[in-house]
Amino acid sequence: MSDSPGYEFWREYPDHDPQAVVWYPLTYGPLDVNTVWPQAGPEPKHETSLYIHIPFCAVICPFCPFNKFASVEKMMSEFVIAVKREIELLASRSYWSNAHISAAFFGGGTPTALSGERLADIIETCRKLLRFSDDTELTVEGSPETLTPEKLKILRDVGVNRISFGVQSFDDHYLKMLGRGHNAATARKTIDMVADAGFDNVAIDLMYRLPGQTLEEVEKDLDTALRSGVSHISAYSLFVEPGSPLARVQHRGKLLPLPDEETDLEMFRLVIDRLAQSNFELYTLYDFAPPGRRCEHHVINWHAPQKEYVGIGPGAFSFVRNGRDEFVYGNVNPLERYFDLLREGKLPIDFGVHLSEEEQMARYMVLGTNGLDIPKAPFEQRFGQSITSVFGETVDRLQGWGLVEDLPERVSLTRKGRLYLANVGKSFCTERNRMKPHPAGVDLQKGAGQSLIGINK
Repeated sequence: MSDSPGYEFWREYPDHDPQAVVWYPLTYGPLDVNTVWPQAGPEPKHETSLYIHIPFCAVICPFCPFNKFASVEKMMSEFVIAVKREIELLASRSYWSNAHISAAFFGGGTPTALSGERLADIIETCRKLLRFSDDTELTVEGSPETLTPEKLKILRDVGVNRISFGVQSFDDHYLKMLGRGHNAATARKTIDMVADAGFDNVAIDLMYRLPGQTLEEVEKDLDTALRSGVSHISAYSLFVEPGSPLARVQHRGKLLPLPDEETDLEMFRLVIDRLAQSNFELYTLYDFAPPGRRCEHHVINWHAPQKEYVGIGPGAFSFVRNGRDEFVYGNVNPLERYFDLLREGKLPIDFGVHLSEEEQMARYMVLGTNGLDIPKAPFEQRFGQSITSVFGETVDRLQGWGLVEDLPERVSLTRKGRLYLANVGKSFCTERNRMKPHPAGVDLQKGAGQSLIGINK
C-alpha cells in the first residue's frame, strides 16, 4: 500500500468509514476444493445465485479495483472456451446441477466487451447445464461504448431480462476526469437504445464525491437519471482504491481534492432524499429501486440470511453452504493461470476459508448490515442462539450512538446509521478479521494486503 500512504482501511465511529465490506470474512488461506461440495449423490433442490466475471474492458477506468484486462481478441477467444469449461466442471457435480438459479449476474470488467455471439454462447451453456426458469433474473452489465442495437437483440433472444451499465455522471467534465470512454450525450442515447430494444428493467451506476464536485452538480445528475426512465440506480461515493491508477495520480498531486467527509455525508443525504421523492428506496448500501425492481442478485448476496452464490471466471468469489458448513472462496486472477488450470480439468480456485460458527454468525451480521435490516428469527433458527445473546453488547453500543434500532423482530439501521453503514458493519467483525483491510481487486491481483497473508508462502 506504499503508493497510497494516506489510506485508512478501518475507522471507528464517530469517524466516517467510506469503505463498506462487500464480502466476508477478510482473512483467507489455501482451500482444498474437494472439501467444499458433496462428492456424490443427489442433493435437495436449493436456490442459488450465479455470478460470471467477464474481465475485459474496451476502456480501463483508472478508479476501478476489479480484475480486468484490455480487450484482446486472442484472450477473449480463449476465455470463452475456459469459462464454458468451468461451467461444465461445476455442473458435473450434482450439488450445482440440481440447484435452481434464481438470479444470474454477468459482471466485470465489461461483459459487453465480448461480441453478442460470444456472450450468447456462454449464457446458452449456463442454460443448458444449470437449472434456470422463466422467472430467473438474468442481468448483463455493459457500457455505453460497447452496447449496440444488434448486441441487445442477441441478449434479449437468449433470455437476458435486465441490463445494467455505468454512466457515473451526465457531466462531460467528470466523465473525462474518470477516464470514461463515453460522453453525457452517448449515455442518454444508450438508455433510450436499451429501452427501445425491449428492456424494461434498466439499471445505471452514478458516482458522487468526485474531485471538485458540488451538491448542485450531484442533484443535477440525479434529476437527469430520474427523467431518463431507468428502473434502478446504484449511487457510489468515489473511494480511491489503493493501488489503482487514480490513487497514483492522487499521490502525485495531479488530482483535485475530493470533497471533505461532511460534504460526502451531505451528498449521500441528498441522494437518499432526492431518490426517495421519486419512490426509489435504498435497499442495500448503495442500491436504490422502486418496489418490485430490486436486483435479486444483490439481495441474495447481502440480505440476511444470505443465500448461496457461485462465482465463475477469473477473480470471482463464491459462498457455498454444505449442510452446516459454510465456505467462501475466490478464483485465480491471472488469465493465463485461469486458462491453464481449466485446460488441466481443474476448478480454478485459488484461496478460501471454511467458516467457523463464530465467523458464520459474524458474516450474517456484517453483510446483513448492507441490507439495512437484520432479521432475528432466522439467526436463532440457524445457530440456536439469539442475536442479543451473541451481539447484544455491540447492538447496545450502536443503538446508543443512534446508528441502529433494536426492535423485537430485527436490528434496523437508522437514517444516521445508513450514513455510517461501513462503521456499523465492521463493528460485527470477529477479532480475527477486525482492523483488516477489505481485499479489493487490486490487492488480490498484486497478491498484497494483510487479508491474503499466507496464500503465497
